[in-house]
This record gives sequence, structure tokens and C-alpha cells, in this order.
Amino acid sequence: MALAEQAININAMNLLWAFNFKKMRADDGTEIEPDLWNFTLGTTHEPRPFVVDISPRSLAHAELVRKQFLGSAETFQKYERELDVEDRLHVQEQRGSHSIVPQDLV
Repeated sequence: MALAEQAININAMNLLWAFNFKKMRADDGTEIEPDLWNFTLGTTHEPRPFVVDISPRSLAHAELVRKQFLGSAETFQKYERELDVEDRLHVQEQRGSHSIVPQDLV
């Protein structure tokens, strides 16, 4: 369990290093408060989707994240078999790939 906890901590620290996380604002400028108790029911509990404003801390941070993302493509492609079409297209667009999405996935 220690390895999993360390991996989660490292990933959380990387996200906090690279991005600003802020509450979204409504059209009138007021902050939208996330519901901290809005979890799924069942055997496992996970937070339901909520809105958040995530932005890179700087252009340098954004460029480093992009460089690392593109450099990791070969490693992670084998785990991307079950992405839905929207996510698959997004990943390909970000990588600059123009490969065709198989018709059985559309």
C-alpha cells in the first residue's frame, strides 16, 4: 500500500506544481461552491463530476507538461485501448496524430 500512496502523493504534488485550481465562477461572478458530499453510491464511492477552473501556472509550466505528455506517448498507448471515441480523438489531437479512429469505436 505504501507504493500506491507514494504514487498518489507524487502525482498530486505534480498537479499542484503545474496547475492553479480555482472555483468556477457563475455568469454573475459569484464562486460556484462544489458539493463536498456529492459521491456515488454503491460498493465504491467516488466524487461525482463538478466544475473547476484549472489553468497552467505559467507558459513554462504548460510547455513542460506538454513536452512530458508527448514524450510519454509510447509508454501509455498500450493502456489506451478502452478510451471512448471522444477521449481517443482528444489524445490524438494533442499528440498531433492524424491516425483514423477505427469505425467500430465510432
